[in-house]
Amino acid sequence: DAGLVIAPVKLEVEYKSKTLTAQVEPDGTITFDGRSYPSPSSAGAAAVQRQSCNGWAFWSYRDQNGQLKFLDALRQALEK
Repeated sequence: DAGLVIAPVKLEVEYKSKTLTAQVEPDGTITFDGRSYPSPSSAGAAAVQRQSCNGWAFWSYRDQNGQLKFLDALRQALEK
């Protein structure tokens, strides 16, 4: 809603020598492996097959310069 990124936004992470990808949808949900999740943390937990995960520190996105940044950087920008 703040206009920091325009959905859909591809998310990625290196986990156990694999690149996992997800996507932030226009409605704010996260799609991972064909399923929709209400938060980055629930999508991250599904990705690592655990009950919980700090999705904000797990997932990264590419900024306008193509550099990977943690999703949490967007959340911190909103708090300023």
